[in-house]
Amino acid sequence: MSKKTVTLKLSKPTAECINASASKEVRMFAASGKLPVEAKELVVALYYLAHDKDPDVKKEARKSLAEFPQAGLTPILSSPETHPKILDYLSRLNAGNVSIQEMILQNSTTEPVTVGRIAETADEKLLNLIGENLDRIKENPELIESISKNPHVTAELKEKLNAATTDQNKEEIEEEDGLSEAAPEGERKEESADEQVEEGKELDSDSVYKQILEMGVSQKIKFAITGNKEARSILVKDPNRLVCSNVMKNPRLTESEVVLYSSSKNVSEEVFRMIDKNRDWLRSYQIKLNLVSNARVPLPIAMKYINHIRDKDLEILSKSRNVPRAISNMARQLVAKKKEKKK
Repeated sequence: MSKKTVTLKLSKPTAECINASASKEVRMFAASGKLPVEAKELVVALYYLAHDKDPDVKKEARKSLAEFPQAGLTPILSSPETHPKILDYLSRLNAGNVSIQEMILQNSTTEPVTVGRIAETADEKLLNLIGENLDRIKENPELIESISKNPHVTAELKEKLNAATTDQNKEEIEEEDGLSEAAPEGERKEESADEQVEEGKELDSDSVYKQILEMGVSQKIKFAITGNKEARSILVKDPNRLVCSNVMKNPRLTESEVVLYSSSKNVSEEVFRMIDKNRDWLRSYQIKLNLVSNARVPLPIAMKYINHIRDKDLEILSKSRNVPRAISNMARQLVAKKKEKKK
């Protein structure tokens, strides 16, 4: 898996001091933390040098970051403009500093993977802080698993998180039911007969969720391919690839569910890859539009379907800030080409 490039903004003089083309002497001076620049720029420069190819430069930069005064770090850790990779690095470097971890957790830019890593070893105070951000947890349900691994997690916090995710699943199930009601009458009746019964009995969303919560991975994998609609709506968000991919192999899976999953921000990339491989699902225009419009979908998949998007939707995509820049740029180009042809 190739590493993603992290783009960092620096003034020209600072950039020249930390560039690989600069002499080792200059880079070592910069790595010592003595550059006459503001704290924000110095931290960015040190982060860059902490990944220098020269082990001496790397070691010196890491030492400078580890010893960086907390007063200077505070505005950086609190700023939503700080790059999430820098926040992640600083959280690792200051693993034992509760106040620094607290600021990183409260920063909206902090990535879920950073929060999850902190959650696994945090003390009770930090765990409760993580648990207070229910919006973040609902968007990234895998955080519950990270929190559960922590020996300091309280029964009260577990109950709070379970209640929050149960409420979310109820909302999404209701949304799915709304989509089903829009289907032709005959199709709707057939689906309700199939979907409401699992092994000869009805299960409400609460009991299904509690049942899944107690399952091991192997049980989830089996249930994903045999479970009813409520089970699928929960298991499709499971971070384990085998679990969520088995949901997509479930013989009861309906197109209306796939429409919902293709627009979801809470499913793994594996779900989108499986949708991409299924020709029957891709006959649906709405699914193709969702794959292009959903920023969570891997770019190579999204780009495959942009030529299938209708003019009106292309116009919307070309102006949208909620899609990757590559998608909006391509949509803009296609709109311009189509307008040119009409002249």
